[in-house]
Amino acid sequence: MTKESVTNILVELGKKLGFRVGTEIQASDSAWVDVVWFDDRFDFGPKKEDKWSKVKTWRQPVLPVAGFEIEASAGAKPLKGSIANLND
Repeated sequence: MTKESVTNILVELGKKLGFRVGTEIQASDSAWVDVVWFDDRFDFGPKKEDKWSKVKTWRQPVLPVAGFEIEASAGAKPLKGSIANLND
């Protein structure tokens, strides 16, 4: 499977489960998370027409429920870097 196909699966699954879904979410000045599911009951993020992918989690009061770092290969990025992105 490609990174794009896994991303698409996670986006569709998140939507079916009732989450607002964003891709390439900026978690800090230097870290992005590939796919994030947000709880829409705590919806202070973008308006319905706006893209959730523009959310900056440290600047907007949103509630991320799950974040996914997707790697195309085992050597694409050290595991430590992926965990750091999720922790920022």
